[in-house]
Amino acid sequence: MNKTIRPIIALTIFAILFILLFPISILTGSLDFASSVIPGWHTTVYPPFFVWGIVKMIVLTAVVFGYWKLYRKEHRINKFWFILHFLLTIPSVIDTLFPISPMIIVYNYEKLFETMERAQQIILVLNSMFIAGQILFIIYYFKAKAAANNRL
Repeated sequence: MNKTIRPIIALTIFAILFILLFPISILTGSLDFASSVIPGWHTTVYPPFFVWGIVKMIVLTAVVFGYWKLYRKEHRINKFWFILHFLLTIPSVIDTLFPISPMIIVYNYEKLFETMERAQQIILVLNSMFIAGQILFIIYYFKAKAAANNRL
């Protein structure tokens, strides 16, 4: 069984994730923007998920560039590392595309804070998975680069 994949496959998959995330991160047509409550002070308050979406887009740009560099050097990508990286990245990207917080419907307002706290815990886990996936990609990238230098 082949334990590697071609880099163009990884590059294509993460480029698609980047393309899906790009409009959501850049276009600011949300009603979640607010103005300052201080009279005469005109400032825009950005919601945290918008800022985190921009961070994810920048990180995915670096990941696509990393996979492109591996593609240019004609490295074979370990299937296990790629699948692990993808599975740790995709839940957070889906959460950015379809945020959990606005979808919560609370029928009992006594449990509103408990429900919102649970949603924030889920988002924290998803974002932690995203960070862990990118750290694993960085480790894999430098290992692959070192292995290529040793072969030369």
